[in-house]
Amino acid sequence: MANRQRESSMAEGVLSPRFRALAIGLVTLVAAAAFSRLGVSTALPAAAEELGGLALYGWVFTAFTLANIVGLAVAGPVFDRFGIVRPLAVGTVSFAGGLLISSLAPTMSVIVLGRVFQGLGAGALSVAAYSAIGKGFPDQIRPKMLALNASAFTIPSLVGPVLAGLIAETLTWRWVFGILVPLAPLAAFLVRRPLGRIDRQATRTTEPGVAPSENRRTLLRGLGWGLVLSVGLGAVLIAPNLPVQWALVALVVGLPFAYLGVRRVLPAGTLTARRGLPANVVFAAALSMAFFTADLFIPLALTSVRGISATLAGIVLTAGIIGWTAGAYAPARLLKWGMTKGGIARLGAILVIAGLTVIGAVILTTVPVPVPVAAVGWIIAG
Repeated sequence: MANRQRESSMAEGVLSPRFRALAIGLVTLVAAAAFSRLGVSTALPAAAEELGGLALYGWVFTAFTLANIVGLAVAGPVFDRFGIVRPLAVGTVSFAGGLLISSLAPTMSVIVLGRVFQGLGAGALSVAAYSAIGKGFPDQIRPKMLALNASAFTIPSLVGPVLAGLIAETLTWRWVFGILVPLAPLAAFLVRRPLGRIDRQATRTTEPGVAPSENRRTLLRGLGWGLVLSVGLGAVLIAPNLPVQWALVALVVGLPFAYLGVRRVLPAGTLTARRGLPANVVFAAALSMAFFTADLFIPLALTSVRGISATLAGIVLTAGIIGWTAGAYAPARLLKWGMTKGGIARLGAILVIAGLTVIGAVILTTVPVPVPVAAVGWIIAG
């Protein structure tokens, strides 16, 4: 019987009738989340110009990230406690509701509020997608589904910034948010039945006597540390925008919370960059901070300082994704050529610094560097 089921799974593919609804629904969820991350940065300069509130520009992304931390921290224990379907429904409502709030926003602060709901929902959707792949697809075809899931992020990464720029120019920036509102509910509708079967099977196979109290404690721990880290980081980040006395209060509250949260979720020794894994975590965090902070502000800088269109700014961001994709394949080849892992890491850092230098030269109007060179610089950084 087991051999017959294994042979049947091997004969089936990701899009066979048995798995089609689940696969299409999960791909749609991931694609919607990817586009909301990458398309927004291209359209946001137009929103800031229409609504004002440029001081809140960075918070559109920071609010999403902090809420996403909470969503990711809470989603796993919640799924363990309640299954996938009900938490996925809550995450879908949060994600789609946040998009709707941002699309109708009268001020930048309301966009920030919408991004909080998007971040919470996106965290739940991300965990739901990987949980569903792990539980809903047999071993033989799971790698294909993981590859399809990765493509669902890569393709929006390539076309999202350019498409968002075109929408913002030809229609309005509000449609960049609004066009995504129905996608998440549609995807949730497609996956509800297969995920319901997964939840019922998990309920039948769960050992009696483990669940409620232990899962509840795990849930509360995940929620607690996610909130501690988010509150701490949020307070530290908002401090520079406050009057001196309130900035001090924010730092006094935020720094201990951030310290406790970081210590809880990162390897021991990370805060002192201890040799080995902790130093690698610090290196990766610093490199990511440099790259993604620039990535968020490049569209604003190019459109407001150099006066180019949102579409062209989106092309620059897409160039970075192309470089990123090529760079992801490079280490395997470089290792074969005899380069050490440390050497590859240093090469990556040098390329990011070089790319940021090129971008800086393009944005400084006193330096007569052609705007298309920005795309070359961002390919190098990517």
